[in-house]
Amino acid sequence: FDTEKNLDGVVLQYTEDYDVDAGTENWKTVGAIEDGLNWYNVPYVVSQPDFGEQTRDGWSGKSLNEAGQLATLRAKYNIQQLKDEVVNLEKIVRFRILVTSNEVNSPGLYSGVMVDNFFLGEKNRRILVENFTNSALRSDNATIVQEDSLENIIASSGGEVNLINYHMQDGYPNADYFHAYTPASVGGRSLFYSIGETNRAAIDGAVEHTPLFAVANPWGTEELETRILEESPFSVGITSANTASGALEIHVECTKDLAVDGPYNVFVAILKDNAENRNTANSIGFADIREYNNVLVELLPNATGIRYDTWNDLETKTIDFTWEKYETTGSGESYKAIAFVQNPLSGEIFQSSEPFDLLTLPPVTPPVYNVNTQFAKFSAPLVISVQETTGKVIPVHLSFAPGAGKQWKLYDLLGKEVINGTLEEAQKTISVDNSTLSSGLYLIKVEGYDAIGKVKVVD
Repeated sequence: FDTEKNLDGVVLQYTEDYDVDAGTENWKTVGAIEDGLNWYNVPYVVSQPDFGEQTRDGWSGKSLNEAGQLATLRAKYNIQQLKDEVVNLEKIVRFRILVTSNEVNSPGLYSGVMVDNFFLGEKNRRILVENFTNSALRSDNATIVQEDSLENIIASSGGEVNLINYHMQDGYPNADYFHAYTPASVGGRSLFYSIGETNRAAIDGAVEHTPLFAVANPWGTEELETRILEESPFSVGITSANTASGALEIHVECTKDLAVDGPYNVFVAILKDNAENRNTANSIGFADIREYNNVLVELLPNATGIRYDTWNDLETKTIDFTWEKYETTGSGESYKAIAFVQNPLSGEIFQSSEPFDLLTLPPVTPPVYNVNTQFAKFSAPLVISVQETTGKVIPVHLSFAPGAGKQWKLYDLLGKEVINGTLEEAQKTISVDNSTLSSGLYLIKVEGYDAIGKVKVVD
């Protein structure tokens, strides 16, 4: 569009009460300024007729591309509420694109309005929200706001939003019971997003390092409303799961429907619903009887996923994941799996799957707690401490000697192994030679242990 700004413009309208013979049309404006993607850009178009209590929002001025040239504007709006309304009332809806202009325009000064395409269709994206939390902080107001907001969004999204809750451990007076399931996966994802505190979240890989639904910063709500309108370039689905081999086997199909740059990492998250926090008490001494949902139990195959550097357009990959089952305990807790595809360079999550119920999978038992104290303690976990230095050798300290023959490996944030070594008997210190490493963050792991150390290399 190329019109006289604020005076001339264009707007999308609809009516469910169109009767020419009766003289009723009752046109209503679809949406409002800043709703959706590129939806209206001015709050008042002077030349629009008076539609009663409605605003006069619309598109006006010039639609320009990044180079400042006149170009078509791709705008999207979520009409789910309108769809539900007319379906329930069995009404027929008509749409119109209304272009208005005042009486005075200089000839040849403005090009007018062109409509290239009008499309009504189903959304194809399933958003993935990764929430970083801690069950010991459930009495904290910010935690309550974030978790209640997420639960309400999941319940009302009609299946358009998936949620993974990562239960963090470090820095809190009470050990998070659920962190024991998979500390390596939680640590790996928090490091990938550079998230070091709770009440933070990633929405399809986008992160803002503030509480997601704070009143002063409603970024989470706005991001969800616009992200759902972006067409996903992937179709992702879990086709089957079985335990015939004695381990859980999950089969995933991913199709690249549209051109989008890689690389591409594929994950499966195992989640638990109706999970009980079996800590004897929380940080202020009260029993925690709440049931937790969408708790991460394991990330398959690991925190970095299965990587594909190339993926042809319209190509379908069938990917198999395996999870060795843990000891069983109790009943009533339920499991599900979610698959997703992410670009490890940009962080963008292209698509996540519909949750797949794992009805045959029994609950898992976390490590045993010392019940002699109200604060949960893990029995002899390996702790990896990294000493910060600007030298060419970085000292890494282990809380105990894992034993002769155990391998240690250093990974970059894309999951690529860059250095490895073998421990000797009674060895509790590793010297990492960083002379060949680029500056940045790396992960160090010891064979057979979930602990992760964060190694920072600086020039």
